[in-house]
Amino acid sequence: SVVAPSLRTQPDLAPPQRPTESPPSPPRRTGRTFESLRVPGFRWFFIAQFGMFGAMNMQMLVNGYLVFILTGSFAALGTVALARSLPGLLLSMVGGVMADRFGVRLMVGVSSALIIPTIAGFALLQVGWSSYVLIAATVALIGAGFTPSVLLMQRLVPKRLVAGTGIVLGVSFGAGAII
Repeated sequence: SVVAPSLRTQPDLAPPQRPTESPPSPPRRTGRTFESLRVPGFRWFFIAQFGMFGAMNMQMLVNGYLVFILTGSFAALGTVALARSLPGLLLSMVGGVMADRFGVRLMVGVSSALIIPTIAGFALLQVGWSSYVLIAATVALIGAGFTPSVLLMQRLVPKRLVAGTGIVLGVSFGAGAII
């Protein structure tokens, strides 16, 4: 025979109990943006990025100014902008794939080391087709090293601070552009 279960044995029909404590409040989200700067390795990385972004922005300004003053051509100035944009855009995606294959530290080191001769070559050569090639090569190397450098930056801090590192990197880029 089938016996109906008693109402007392069913836990979902028991009268609700009042909690003795209030639920914990959600964690506070404000004030953590720059907490990543307390990590010494990340702080040094931020200082280096700040200097690099300042130098990179000065180079962008001087490249365009020099090409325009020497040629007087707006088309040449546009070509400089194109030579600056496309390689960085395309190779920033490739840089992430190469970082996965060869390692983040190696990619950052190689791209940083190869930027130096391209900048020196630009300083030594006169404006012409070679300057466009060197500008494109410099930006390509910066683009290839950007994604691995962001990955490296995120490995320097605890996971709870990773979101703030992107904001701090944006601050260093913006401040480097102002200087």
